[in-house]
Amino acid sequence: MSFEGKHVLITGGTRGIGKALGIRLASEGASVSLNYLSRDEDAVATVEEIQSGGGKAVAVKGDNSLPDSANAVAAAAREAFGPIDMLVCAAGISIPGAADDMTWERWKTTMNINLDGTFNMVYSVIEEMQQRQFGRIVTFSSIAGLRPRMNQIAYSASKAGG
Repeated sequence: MSFEGKHVLITGGTRGIGKALGIRLASEGASVSLNYLSRDEDAVATVEEIQSGGGKAVAVKGDNSLPDSANAVAAAAREAFGPIDMLVCAAGISIPGAADDMTWERWKTTMNINLDGTFNMVYSVIEEMQQRQFGRIVTFSSIAGLRPRMNQIAYSASKAGG
């Protein structure tokens, strides 16, 4: 697939795998909308890095665990670069701890970001992709979803699909 002229929305797009994908896809001609939750300095630095290499990028702040926020992220991305051709859900969190130390707050935070956030973002672009009869959606899982890790109960459950 050629990425020239395509618009890619990447969650978790300013750190880790999401950042690396954003840089790579922009270098191949995609316009990238980089969604992030809280680290403004990482967002600014990533956009500047892509733009300094001749790429097109915008940072879009939003909490994808909330349906309205996920819809707003997709709308802001569309406003910047037009229809979304590809969604890459790279946002994720792991809060290590023993099972007997698990709290409801840690459990819900992990599920909200890793599972609900992915669903909300897919839901925010799927209708548009169906209407255009084109679109690609990439989500990430982990071997931890099949083989749970010690001290990673919430992460493993979120990667198994709940």
